Amino acid sequence: MVVVTKTPLGRYVTAIGDNERAARFAAIPTLRITFLLYVATGFLCALASVVYAARFSTAKADAGTGLELEVITAVVLGGTSITGGRGTILGTFLGVLILGFARNGLNLAGISSVWQAILAGSLLILTAIVNNRLASRR
Repeated sequence: MVVVTKTPLGRYVTAIGDNERAARFAAIPTLRITFLLYVATGFLCALASVVYAARFSTAKADAGTGLELEVITAVVLGGTSITGGRGTILGTFLGVLILGFARNGLNLAGISSVWQAILAGSLLILTAIVNNRLASRR
């Protein structure tokens, strides 16, 4: 959180996420920062893959299939704008907690994974609509 709010890199990333063209006009090295973010993301994905393989003693190419919906839902539920430029790490963390508790409750209730995905998608659509309306009022 300190990196995002207190360092030039965090401000550059926020500016690029809000409006890449305006960031380019503000002399922010958008290509370099974007490349750096892709490299960091790739490194963290590789690290997560090593942890996954160590935890489950197996490596599956399709292990994360379908998790994109959950990730996007958790981030948007945490208050991040789907168009970019707005969002906090704390909000994302809270969104992950809310979605995790909801998923756990649905598992305990015996709801199938297909219906859980449908509910997560519905929650994403509802949250995106609410965020869009709140943003238009600002």
